[in-house]
Amino acid sequence: MAPRSPSAAVLVLHGGYENGTEPPPPGLLNLPGTRMRPFVRALRRATRTPASGPGSGADVLVRQVRYAHRGWNGSRADALHDALAALDALGEETGGSEEGGGVPVVLLGHSMGARAALLAAGHPLVRG
Repeated sequence: MAPRSPSAAVLVLHGGYENGTEPPPPGLLNLPGTRMRPFVRALRRATRTPASGPGSGADVLVRQVRYAHRGWNGSRADALHDALAALDALGEETGGSEEGGGVPVVLLGHSMGARAALLAAGHPLVRG
């Protein structure tokens, strides 16, 4: 059986720092990203339907942003650029484009990620 196409997506945006141009550490050493892992797991469990079963795809696609820099960095707004790039990638993955289409996306952000989510909310895929 082929994987089911998702009906929606959630993009999880973790926190960060006011300033920090260095890249975040990898894996579990990236504490703001690690802090959001329980949310990602809970979302994946809560949005998988019994009919989909293991390996057949989720009704809701859950993705987590990986920032290029640890901080917001003033007018550079690095986390916003990463959020918009992640939304564009989600659009490509689900058949959408900058003009729309694809699946509706909900943004879930904490701290710096919430700031990025608020500013990225105008993206055509974002519905909540």
